[in-house]
This record gives sequence, structure tokens and C-alpha cells, in this order.
Amino acid sequence: MKESVKIEDYVKKISQMIEEAKAEEKEYVDVNAGELHKMMSKKPTLPSCCMAMRKMKHSNDQVISEANTKSGYGVALTIRYFVTERDEAVVMEKRRGRPKGSKNSVEKIKAKKKTVNVEKSVEEYLSESGIIYEKKGNMILADGAYGKWLILLDEHKRGPKASFSSKVMKLLSYYDDSIEKYSLALKTDANMDSSWKEISDIAKKRLNMTLLKITLAGNIKEI
Repeated sequence: MKESVKIEDYVKKISQMIEEAKAEEKEYVDVNAGELHKMMSKKPTLPSCCMAMRKMKHSNDQVISEANTKSGYGVALTIRYFVTERDEAVVMEKRRGRPKGSKNSVEKIKAKKKTVNVEKSVEEYLSESGIIYEKKGNMILADGAYGKWLILLDEHKRGPKASFSSKVMKLLSYYDDSIEKYSLALKTDANMDSSWKEISDIAKKRLNMTLLKITLAGNIKEI
């Protein structure tokens, strides 16, 4: 614990907590300003702590609890940082001075985005696994271990982005007795992970339905 801690020190600590959560294969880590401040500093540097927390917040992160003070700095501030796809997220609150509610403008800084070709990634995955397949529109029909395997490709083109639940419903609309296994292939997203967990494991097992998560590097993890 240091006598005096700067914003950069808090940023480093939050980054360390996120990396530790990632190593433990956690979906997110919740950081509370009061606990973080107590952990890091003997002097009253709570404003620096809160500014660092907001500085580290990306577009897919969530404010669980606000500071509930006029200044915007308080021990109640709690932010949930999702550990996956942080390079692709948008930094929402990078600022100097007072946080939310001040006259300072909020600048959104976008990191460089890598494009992921869902169709190409799935085809490479199947080819490397020695699985025979054929492409049919936005679907791939493969010869699975126990029968036909239907994979619905989530390739967002133009227009409003469909919700995860609507994508699952789209996959369910293809259910047929001739198909043994069904999968939804799409880019990895923290919100998607939480939505997938909301579906009963029993339902997923009975329907033999899986998710093919595609990373920025094009790697696929089936869950």
C-alpha cells in the first residue's frame, strides 16, 4: 500500500485485476471504489480512484452502482469489467476533472477493430477437423459424428443488429428430424455469453444445440 496513489496506479491495478480474472476464465470482474481505494492508498485519493475506474470503462462494461454523490466520487461506485474482447470495445468515459455530471465533454475513443469472417472461420474449423460440409445460404450443413450438423452463420451485414434471442429463435426455426445437431456461429461477445447461460442446460442438451464462439484471431470454441 502506498502513501499517495495516482490515477495511473489505479489504472494498472484495475488492468491487473482484469488479467487475473481472464486467467481464471471468468466472464467479468466487479471493482468497487471503496475496496480498491482501501487496497491501494493510505491517503484520501478517492477522486483519483473513481476517475481511473471510469477511464477503464468500455462500452460493454456495466456500472453496477453509482457513487451517489454530487461530485461523482464515492465509495459506492462499482463497475463490472468484462474480460473478453476489450480491444474491440469503445472507451466510454475518458476525461479529465469531474466525472459524469460535470461540464467537461465525454470523448469516445475507438480502438482499431479487426473484422472477423464468420463463414471463413467455420469452414476452416471444419476442414481442419476433417469434416465434410456444404454451404447453403447463411447455413452450413456438415456430416457430424452421429448425423447431419446444421450450423447457422451470424454474418451481420446492414440494418439493425438482431438480438441474441432472435438469433437463437432463428436457429430453432430450422429444427427438423433429419438434423442431429444444431449450432449458432458468431463472434465472441461478453453479453452473448451471459445470454447463452440463461438458456437451460437441459434444453440445450435435449435439443443438441451448441454455440460456436469465434475470437478476433478466427479461433473457435464450442460450448
